[in-house]
Parts: sequence; C-alpha cells; structure tokens
Amino acid sequence: MDGGPAADVGEERGGTAEDIIAADDDGEDDKVDKSYRFDYAAYRAVWKDTPIDVAVTAMFAEYALLYSRMSRLTTSSVPPPMTMSEGISIGQQAADFVNNFVTPILGEVISTKVHKLLCHVVAAVRLHGNLQNCNTDTNESGHKDDKPFYKRTNGDLALFTDQLVRQAHGTRAQLAKIEREDATTITANRVKLAMLAADAATTAASAASTASAATAAATDQGAKGTSSDGGEADATAEQAQRDAATAAAASATAAAALLAANK
Repeated sequence: MDGGPAADVGEERGGTAEDIIAADDDGEDDKVDKSYRFDYAAYRAVWKDTPIDVAVTAMFAEYALLYSRMSRLTTSSVPPPMTMSEGISIGQQAADFVNNFVTPILGEVISTKVHKLLCHVVAAVRLHGNLQNCNTDTNESGHKDDKPFYKRTNGDLALFTDQLVRQAHGTRAQLAKIEREDATTITANRVKLAMLAADAATTAASAASTASAATAAATDQGAKGTSSDGGEADATAEQAQRDAATAAAASATAAAALLAANK
C-alpha cells in the first residue's frame, strides 16, 4: 500500500512534532490553530500505511473500551472496588491510548485530562479505590459560573488568578447582600399586608354587624306599617345596603391582602 488518504494528508500538511494542540478543559469545542500541521512522520511511525480515517475510527473505539473499564458503566449494579492489579492494567491502557492513538493522530495535546490519563490513573485508583469515586462533573459545572468573571481580568498569567478571585468573591458577596436585603423587605411587606388584612377583616365584621342591625330595624318598621315611619324605614334600608356593600368591600380587601402576604 502507498498510504492512500494518509499519504495525501502528509504531502499536503507536512509538519513537525513541534506543532501542538492546546485543548481547554471546560467542555467547549476546541479550535485547531491556523498554524497546525499534521505530523505525518509521527503518524506513520505508529500506524504505518493505515488510512487516516481507519486510525481515527480505531481511536474512538479504543477510547470507548478504555472508558467502559474506567467507569464500569456496563451493568445496573454497583461495581466492587478496583484492585491495584486492575488499576495498573487500566493505567497502562490509558498510557497506550495517549501514546499510540492520541499523539500520533492528533499531535501533542496540552490538556490536564490527557496528562491524568497518561500519568495518574494508577494513583487515582490507589487513593479512591474506584474511579467512579472521583467524578468531576460537579467541579466542571462550576467553571461556567466563573467564566463571566474571567472576562473582567486582563488575562495576564501572573495576575489573572488574583483578579478572578477578587471579581468572583466580590460579586458573589454583593449578590448575597442584595438577596438578604430582599428577604428582609419581603418579610416586612408580608407583615404589613397581614396587618392590613386583619384591619380589613375587623372593618368587614363591624360593617356586617351594622348592616344586619339596620336590616332588622327596617324589617321591624315595615311590619308595623305606620305611615309616619315610612320614610325612616326607607332610610334605614338604604343604610343597611350601604353597610352591606362596605362589609363586602372590606372582606375583598382582607382576602387580597392575605393572598399577597402568602405569596
């Protein structure tokens, strides 16, 4: 074989092993630098005349096998702790994956995750007993919280850490203060609404009592049927209606205040 597609790639993108891919560890898609050159010599030293697409497919398949051994997500049961012999075997497979797949195909990658695969798998098993016990999803998700604060730094390697801490902690302290003040204000407003509801309920009860008494008086006068008392009876009935309306309005106000206080 003459190398097929891989040979073409080597001719078109010839480069040296000095070309390095800088990979972020924050879960975002990494961009290949414009100066990147495929190191065909390093690729062919490991993969010979294997077409590049076959090698890339093999890399993904090998990663799937490595991940299944490390995560043990193959059954629904909780796996037992790893033995040191198993940890050493996985560590060797991880190192081989980096040296024989990642580096020849992708070039040298600067990444803490690749470094851990290459050098620290056995130590992780020794410390944690099982690689499932060192899941970093929680810590990784925290990166998103600090990204907005990183944009406020000048990016200087010697300074941005202190700037990031100052920005992040200062902003979070201010947000916590605002949240406490909001909680205090909300509590005070609820107390005020509850007092308003109590006052409205008292007014409603008093108005209802007055309306009931006026209605009873109007009924009594109407039953007596005296013509001289006709105007007085009508006035009493009208007052009873007004008191009833006042009681209804006060009851509605009390209900609205209680509803707002309980939100």
